[in-house]
Amino acid sequence: MKITIKKNIGAKQYIFDIDKPDFNDAYREAAKVDMLPEKCDVCGKTNLYLQFRKPQGYNYPGIVCRGCGATTVIQGKRDGSEDFIKKMEKFVPRDNGRQTTKQPLQNNISQTPPENLDDFDDILPKGEVPF
Repeated sequence: MKITIKKNIGAKQYIFDIDKPDFNDAYREAAKVDMLPEKCDVCGKTNLYLQFRKPQGYNYPGIVCRGCGATTVIQGKRDGSEDFIKKMEKFVPRDNGRQTTKQPLQNNISQTPPENLDDFDDILPKGEVPF
């Protein structure tokens, strides 16, 4: 069965020809094409373009918004049996609770050692021995 779909993605119109021997396979592929966004889910603009990345040998076709930088990726199982389209979202780096900017460590210890132990009195609490 052959299905032809005209789909607007952003300001451009694409024609997708789907040719599968089985009706269900053709319909499934047509439904995937129909799910492609016509405008950005984040900012609502129609300034979209197609993108294809292949990191580490995996195929990642997707759509990117020129307005806000949001992306969507068409992902699936590694064997290619199931594909799905993720909702457009803007990339926000995570800090995972780690320090994101490198700053020098703050400490109250001077770089030169004291000449006698009486110099430790201003650093250590009263009554504690440093060793």
